[in-house]
Amino acid sequence: MLWETCFDVEEAIDGAEAIVKLETSTFAAVLTDLTMPNVDGAALLAWIATNRPSLVSCTFVITGGATKPTLMEWLATFDRRRLFVKPCDSDAMATTITAAIQQNGGGGDGA
Repeated sequence: MLWETCFDVEEAIDGAEAIVKLETSTFAAVLTDLTMPNVDGAALLAWIATNRPSLVSCTFVITGGATKPTLMEWLATFDRRRLFVKPCDSDAMATTITAAIQQNGGGGDGA
């Protein structure tokens, strides 16, 4: 897959696992789905804003169309430049994420 050729990728099965990884490692960017078990994407991004604020500009959401009313409300406030709607162009995603990482200094979140 394209991701492995452009980025070192860490996967998490849900937002709770992502938080554990964010607590113990440094990341240059985060791409999350909105709809996940246990801790959804909106809650994960809220955690990042509080605990890893330097990473906020390099957080991205991918969704196939969130249908929960609370997630729909949250999406209305999210920066559309960091939102990808499935199906999406993986080359465009890689370009957008790479540009954000470079603008953020190219490194990790400093955790």
